[in-house]
Amino acid sequence: MNNQILPLLKEIGVRPRNIKYYVEALTHPTYVNEHHLDIRHYQRLELMGDAVIELVVTEYLFSSYPEFSEGTLTLCRQKIVEEPFLAYLARTINLGSYLFLGKGEEKNGARDRNSLLCDNLESLFGAIYIDLGYKETRNIFMNLFEILIREFIEEKRH
Repeated sequence: MNNQILPLLKEIGVRPRNIKYYVEALTHPTYVNEHHLDIRHYQRLELMGDAVIELVVTEYLFSSYPEFSEGTLTLCRQKIVEEPFLAYLARTINLGSYLFLGKGEEKNGARDRNSLLCDNLESLFGAIYIDLGYKETRNIFMNLFEILIREFIEEKRH
């Protein structure tokens, strides 16, 4: 499993200290059950990643758009951290192809399901945070997605 996710980590600029967090972040409960593995799946890290992404996005919006009111900042953040946009970001790094899924999930097209892509993007960034800390997580997220976030905001402005 480790070797299967190393290309993703390299592509997004992560130099892992503990690979187990990333395996956990990309593993669906059905995979764990079908393979009788004694490892955790992505859902705990999703909780952490949700909070970290929201903080990173809030910090970015606050510092990059001083002309925006609190209400506008909140609305922008809300749209960015919603499932459709996070799933879009996940697709830009081809996250679905790295997920460890059970056979049923695989057959049902889970690799391209918005909800799962969103959840696993959050869990991936939860893993990065646990492994490398906030500053590195923020840097990786912004290096990957700042242009897309900026384009999204500009599109909504006009």
